[in-house]
Amino acid sequence: MDIESIIAGAPAPDLSGILGDLGSDPVLSPEELERVAELSGAYVQGFVTHLMNGGGAGLDPSAPDFGEKLLTVFAAYAQTDEARSTLDAIADIAGKPVADRLERIARAYVSDQLAPYMAQAFTGGVRAGGREHRPGCFEPAAVRFGSRDGRLRRAAGTSAG
Repeated sequence: MDIESIIAGAPAPDLSGILGDLGSDPVLSPEELERVAELSGAYVQGFVTHLMNGGGAGLDPSAPDFGEKLLTVFAAYAQTDEARSTLDAIADIAGKPVADRLERIARAYVSDQLAPYMAQAFTGGVRAGGREHRPGCFEPAAVRFGSRDGRLRRAAGTSAG
């Protein structure tokens, strides 16, 4: 089982809470909301890319401290120019509280969902091989503000992930 297959089957991050009060009383245009969604997806995708391009080198998903070490990798990613510029772009559109919430939600996703999922998948507890691998399903446009089944979905106009 390879890392791409495992990541492809990972649960989607639930970004529905990043807007806070803006979600119930939107002051952003539909275009701004869409841009925030795209940037939020890009932030999470950036971490996955960082992880797969060597940022996670030496991590052992079967180790008892895997979750803590994965969070350390996330913290290193969060300090990269790419991550900071993505959060800055979100702050420019929707305000710093939205960017801060995204960072907190992404950190919680890594520790509470992604790390346990990866640990189970690598130790055989998740049957990631039982589903068709769809390269690239964890793309920025795929991460939305929630999905019905908790899996990643491609943006409208593309095939479902």
